[in-house]
Amino acid sequence: MDSLAALSLYNWLGQETGVYIPLVDLLQGYSIETIATVIHNKLNERHQVVSSTAKEEYMDTDLIKENEIKLSHNSNYTGIENIICLQDPQQSNSSVFFCITEQSSTNTDNLNKLFIDKISEQQNETKSVVVYAIKMPPVTSTSTSARDMILQMRRIQPRGPYQLVAIRNKQEEIIAHEMIKQLKDHLMIIDSRLLLLDN
Repeated sequence: MDSLAALSLYNWLGQETGVYIPLVDLLQGYSIETIATVIHNKLNERHQVVSSTAKEEYMDTDLIKENEIKLSHNSNYTGIENIICLQDPQQSNSSVFFCITEQSSTNTDNLNKLFIDKISEQQNETKSVVVYAIKMPPVTSTSTSARDMILQMRRIQPRGPYQLVAIRNKQEEIIAHEMIKQLKDHLMIIDSRLLLLDN
């Protein structure tokens, strides 16, 4: 990797994760696996520090700041393991929908039927949309769950617009409303909308 590529990677990793790997290490040819391990270890260390600090000082960690990962004492760092791509037409101008679900992401047939068919009915644009399903974590608090899901969603799509989809009158709707609220209030992302589907 040349110095320009290393500098770009250094800046991108710092903005996305808050972890800055020394440029000299990147220039020495760290593998992708090594970079991932270093980032994972530093985020886990940060989580442990934040956990102990939160317990000692009763800090409020519910606020999210743009391009910063803040972990509360009752959440774990998560990448995108709770997200599955249900449909990607490989078109550059496709709309992206994030569907909030309690169902396991391993059962893609049910998720396809549940979300893609219903989005098609309401939006008349199924073939040209990208659809992701985000499995809800065990709900400890609505704000914490929403924050963790936003962090995962932003790993797929760092900037808006965000189009969330949830089933009406279920826990998914409550979490989706909280996600929209946090996107607007804490991240100042006003270009987000919620599509509610009937069960």
